[in-house]
Amino acid sequence: MYVARGGFHVMNLFTVRKWGPGARAVRHRYSRDEVDFFLGYVVETDSVYVFPFDATERFKSRVCAWILRQPTNHNGSQPFDAAPFKSAFHLMCS
Repeated sequence: MYVARGGFHVMNLFTVRKWGPGARAVRHRYSRDEVDFFLGYVVETDSVYVFPFDATERFKSRVCAWILRQPTNHNGSQPFDAAPFKSAFHLMCS
């Protein structure tokens, strides 16, 4: 995960695919058939976040989470709460 300009952490939920030398690079959002979990590592806190696919399904291409501080303005929508997923390796066993 990396820190964006706004101070929140971002984890991409896609890969970039390109076939052939003249082809354009295309973003591919991982599907339920391809992944069960996403793991995000936050260098600043030396912590790992385990996100089940179900928790990320509503996001188009990336998860934005406030790890180091709380948002000052979230434009009327609730920010994604990553706290329940911190070191949640037990989710991978079920």
